[in-house]
Amino acid sequence: MKFQLKFFALPLVFILIVAIVVGCGCKAEDEDGKFSSKDKINLTYWRLFDDRDTIQPIIDEYQKKNKNITITYKKFSYEDYERQAIDELAAGKGPDIWMIQNDWLPRHKDKLTPMPEEMMNTETYRTTFVDVATDDLVDDNRIYGIPLTVDSLALFWNKDLFNKAGISQPPATWDDLIKDVSRLTKTRGNTVNQSAMALGTATNVSSAANILSWLMMQNGATMIDEAKNQAIFNARHKTEDGQAYYPGISALEFYTSFADPAKQTYSWNSSMLNSIDAFLNSKAAMVLAPSFQVKMLQVKSQSKTPKLQFDVAPAPQIKDGITVNAATYFAEVVSKNCENPDAAWDFLTFLSDKENMQKYHEATQRPPSRKDLVEGFANEQYYGVFSVQAPSAKSFYKVDSNGVDRIFVEMITSVNNGEKAKDAIDKAASEITKLMSGQKAGGEE
Repeated sequence: MKFQLKFFALPLVFILIVAIVVGCGCKAEDEDGKFSSKDKINLTYWRLFDDRDTIQPIIDEYQKKNKNITITYKKFSYEDYERQAIDELAAGKGPDIWMIQNDWLPRHKDKLTPMPEEMMNTETYRTTFVDVATDDLVDDNRIYGIPLTVDSLALFWNKDLFNKAGISQPPATWDDLIKDVSRLTKTRGNTVNQSAMALGTATNVSSAANILSWLMMQNGATMIDEAKNQAIFNARHKTEDGQAYYPGISALEFYTSFADPAKQTYSWNSSMLNSIDAFLNSKAAMVLAPSFQVKMLQVKSQSKTPKLQFDVAPAPQIKDGITVNAATYFAEVVSKNCENPDAAWDFLTFLSDKENMQKYHEATQRPPSRKDLVEGFANEQYYGVFSVQAPSAKSFYKVDSNGVDRIFVEMITSVNNGEKAKDAIDKAASEITKLMSGQKAGGEE
């Protein structure tokens, strides 16, 4: 018996190791895929925007290589998505894989499982995806999300209104845009009948908070301190000749000047339609918007007479300044409740490889997040602009994106109502700092 025990020792150890590997769902290489476990793995995948037919071919291809994995896809509407995800996850259920907006990580970090470090390190991630992905989705040297696309705000312009005004090209800089304002704006007293640029207010300008913070960053403002404890976009800077300069205040004054009847840039006010609707109805010659608005405007304009004739140009920049664009995108993440996080992350790395991201872009026309795909889509009509802008897209850390955006909206509105820009921005920075001190990343108090 003793001899038999020795004889069976090696096979028994081997069987035990296999059982442990299968039981914990760890990866084991085989000729078909990375997971050779005989146990079935079911992953639920919640997403926004895309119908099942868009992503299912890539899911099918992954499942062919990993026959024991089944991925169930479910599309949600934006309005209820975040709340439903939070409620489900709090109940110990919810999706294994889901999407978060690029500035949601600080308040949802505690609900997520980061990518295994052996699957991809942060340096590889940094060299693979455009820079803003690392800024937004890597924390404490761990990767929390992979974006399939990095969108930004570009300049939509009405070709007919430009032609009537005798302007052949959209403005490339803010200086150019200011020159075009008087030729494209039609007013009677303080009433704006046709706006050059839908800008200056908060409640009827789509992405107003994002636009204002982008202008601040374009102008050289630092939004928060390095320790992520304090909002400093109201801080004083110094010019090369030692003069005091407040880039945040300057950006706020510039933004709100478009809604100030006393300024030469006056072209918009709070009584007008929502900025996208105004553009659709040829009441605004220009608007800043992300790529998904291209298709929406094309569809909605079919019923218009005359039909809206528009194009998309790069967002205006400061003359001779560093190019900065306003990031707005979602990323795929893995839930903390996921029982097979390695499998979930393996699928996401498959989904975001070069070949599959190219397929996704061809199906959706959304700007790719991979650096090695940006150039290939740069010349596409309407959508190429967004691919070109992705490498220069920026955002900033928001401990609570809803709270920060609300404070920005209030800051804009207070200036519209007559408050001095310095007072409004100081108050906003103070409120965001309080928000940061009261709530740490991941939702912990």
